[in-house]
Amino acid sequence: MNRLAEQAAARLAKWTNHKNAQALYAYVLNCLFSSLCVHCTVIAICAVIGCLSTVLVWYAFFIPLRRLTGGLHFASPAPCFVLSTVVPVLCALLAQPLAAVRFIPVLELTAAAAALLIVSGCAPVIHPNHPVPSRLRPKYKRIACLVACAEFFILPALQYSDPVYAAAATLGTLAASISTLTGYVIERAQHRIPSEASSADSNASQSQP
Repeated sequence: MNRLAEQAAARLAKWTNHKNAQALYAYVLNCLFSSLCVHCTVIAICAVIGCLSTVLVWYAFFIPLRRLTGGLHFASPAPCFVLSTVVPVLCALLAQPLAAVRFIPVLELTAAAAALLIVSGCAPVIHPNHPVPSRLRPKYKRIACLVACAEFFILPALQYSDPVYAAAATLGTLAASISTLTGYVIERAQHRIPSEASSADSNASQSQP
């Protein structure tokens, strides 16, 4: 995928006469090709197993929060592809049995409220794959909270029209917020380790005669 993106970026930079932007083109095209590969694979699998509309509802609730809040990212493409393929397919399969649970409407609203709390406390998660300038981070947080609120109020209407879609929407919201929380915890841990190491080095240097 990287090689394909680099080749396409080289041609695009030559065609636009902006050779200095080739690295940027390669990054954007790599993200685009990777996303298309994952989404097409998921849609094909769900079309075969008969839950295409369910996974599309899942995507409708997952993607907006994921794009705004960031979250978990892997260092290599392989685990990213596997997780990004397995999670939506698994959620689409789980939606139908979850819809039959007796207290699922209460559980759905509870899960959506928990997602709103996670988004309001942790978003946006900053990562090289999700760079957000400091001045725009409060705006991203506000928009993400508005999206989470909208999803919270859409769930009862979905529950009334189609409980399976409501379950899929809840799982999409939860998946995005859990990714946000996981990415936030990892980011905080990564920032803490270098600061602790530099503090230890500083203390050691001060203790030397």
